[in-house]
Amino acid sequence: MLFSEFANTLYKHSDTSYKPHEFFLSLFDNIMREPQSAEEIKQSEENKYNPFDTLAPDSLDRFFKGTLPLSKRNVRKIISKKDSDKFANYINTLNEHNQMAIEDEIKTMLPDFNLDENLGYACADLFLQILDDVYEGRESSSSNASNNPPSSSKLTSIPPKTIYYDEADGKLHIGSVEISIPKEIEPPQDIAPEEEKYVCELLAAYAEAIKSGGLTKADLDSLPVKYKRNFSDQRINYYSALRIDRFLRESIENGEEHSKNGNPKHTIILKIPYGMITIMATKGF
Repeated sequence: MLFSEFANTLYKHSDTSYKPHEFFLSLFDNIMREPQSAEEIKQSEENKYNPFDTLAPDSLDRFFKGTLPLSKRNVRKIISKKDSDKFANYINTLNEHNQMAIEDEIKTMLPDFNLDENLGYACADLFLQILDDVYEGRESSSSNASNNPPSSSKLTSIPPKTIYYDEADGKLHIGSVEISIPKEIEPPQDIAPEEEKYVCELLAAYAEAIKSGGLTKADLDSLPVKYKRNFSDQRINYYSALRIDRFLRESIENGEEHSKNGNPKHTIILKIPYGMITIMATKGF
């Protein structure tokens, strides 16, 4: 994961009034320990403790956007004064909604992010890993630097990892093929009758996970945070699956074995919770 991706994710979900260059400085202020020596205290009083403090806002904006690489010398100074506890506390003071949004967005790029379910320390560890990559010269070549899998020009044998949805462009990528699909929709506040079956299945799964005798819709608000988040995600998946299925049915002719130009069509099955979508894709389009 690139620094600019990490910084932008936190910026979007921090409800801050800071401008990008100010937020950039605050990230490093919060990953650095407090000044200890007399020299460090003096640097802090002169706004020089953070090695990026003396740079112009334009340069900081470019660092933030990723159009200017971070100085390895300054990054080394940051790492030498790192404070994971301080940064974890900074993240954990954000409201629950923002914390969930940060975690969800990072997981679109790093699915195994925050396995220990402590977002503050997960963000601190990720930030320091990014800084280590920058200092060691690994950022541009790191396997985590981009979440865009390699593409393939053929649809007949596409590795699963090359089939993904990119939130940045709102398209489904299948090898070298790109298909624009509708954005997810906001589920209605009340559970619709057609959802009842799936909601009951979810509640049964949650009850088994937390070793409860049984759960009803009335118990949703009292579920642990991770299950409330999962329930919200699954409802979005359900309604998104319905909408995408409808979109594809309207956009692509069904039941044909060949396209108009005679090229064979290849069927790709996308399994989505509470739905299965069949995409008929013509090789090369």
